[in-house]
Amino acid sequence: DINVANSEGNNPLHIAAMSGSYDVAQYLLGLGADVDARSTDASKRTPLMFAAIHGSITVLHALLEAGAILDLPDNSGKTALELAV
Repeated sequence: DINVANSEGNNPLHIAAMSGSYDVAQYLLGLGADVDARSTDASKRTPLMFAAIHGSITVLHALLEAGAILDLPDNSGKTALELAV
């Protein structure tokens, strides 16, 4: 399953978002990765949030084009926009 999280709570799309791997993110989205999948750790963050935190602008654009929800809050109530600053 493409959406299965690793021992740290992150799935492949989360990791691609954190590392700024646009090509990998596009590939995973093409395979049907859940664009709004939440991490399974305490933060409950989405790929969009990780892209915002890590300044992965190209991945952020790809996620938005794939339909990522911009105003989802993480477990602390912060959205991707709030996490970006």
